[in-house]
Amino acid sequence: MIYHGATHSFVANRIVEKLGKDLNKVNKRFTISTPLGETMNIDFVYKGIRVSIHGLEMRVDLLLLELYDFEVI
Repeated sequence: MIYHGATHSFVANRIVEKLGKDLNKVNKRFTISTPLGETMNIDFVYKGIRVSIHGLEMRVDLLLLELYDFEVI
């Protein structure tokens, strides 16, 4: 399922080694709220990661986040 209303994309910190890309520090820290009511600060991003969904290829910036149930959101 793809949620078209999302404003940012995230990648789990446990799979970042598979990306083979350099990690970049964001210019301005992101603070996000989780569905459980917690807040998390995000300081790092992977820029220009190639993603393919149903044959449509695009480049996205993935914010590094501590995820357990998903690899990419």
